[in-house]
Amino acid sequence: MSMVTVEKLSVTYRGENGEVDALHDVSLALEEGASCAVIGPSGCGKSTLLFVLAGLNGQWNGRAAIGGRHPAPGRQEIALILQDYGLLPWKTVWQNTVLGLKIRGVSGPDLRARGEKVLRQMGIWELHSLYPAQLSGGQRQRVGIARSLSLEPDVLLMDEPFSSLDALTRERLQDLVLEIWKRRSLTMVLVTHSIEEAVFLGERIIVLSPRPGRVVKAINNPLAGDVGARKDARFHSLATEIRRTLVEGMQ
Repeated sequence: MSMVTVEKLSVTYRGENGEVDALHDVSLALEEGASCAVIGPSGCGKSTLLFVLAGLNGQWNGRAAIGGRHPAPGRQEIALILQDYGLLPWKTVWQNTVLGLKIRGVSGPDLRARGEKVLRQMGIWELHSLYPAQLSGGQRQRVGIARSLSLEPDVLLMDEPFSSLDALTRERLQDLVLEIWKRRSLTMVLVTHSIEEAVFLGERIIVLSPRPGRVVKAINNPLAGDVGARKDARFHSLATEIRRTLVEGMQ
């Protein structure tokens, strides 16, 4: 049984000018511990797909399942990281990190141990008393990742988590996510606009068409998980193939 299953998924929502078809007939399957990058033009329904899997959008047709069960909000095995980090500005790094644990009823020594462990793994324990406004973009992103990982999820959903970062910080955090994915055997779905990011992190790369998003191409990527992949000629060849697919899909 796949950890993530999507079959003939279609999503329509009501916009200001009437109904909008966001996704049409999208299918994908991920085994436990696998990673998938979803890439496509703006407005093609990439984020909508994540919200369906996270149980935050229930208005869809077709089939979607996490671990064989219908997506539902608050599922403990699922963590969602948004591109704006989702940090509360009036709470410290520590308070933001353990917020999800508190909501789920974790307290006492267990709360302390899990919060401190993940902040140390992210290399930001010394910042635990600071507020988001006192942090760099990369540090805020680490807090967002720490908060999600403190929940010890089986499935990590990431919605363009590095889009606002400079190139070097982005690469460092990509390396960090790669390390976490390997160490924890997470099943990961990453939405991105970056072709290079998709090739670096996605064992399976799903290319979507302009709205309504359809699967233009599904690519198996043997380079994902290789820390030296960026220097491999095959990396650039695959990036070129994806770029060509995106351009052809918009014509």
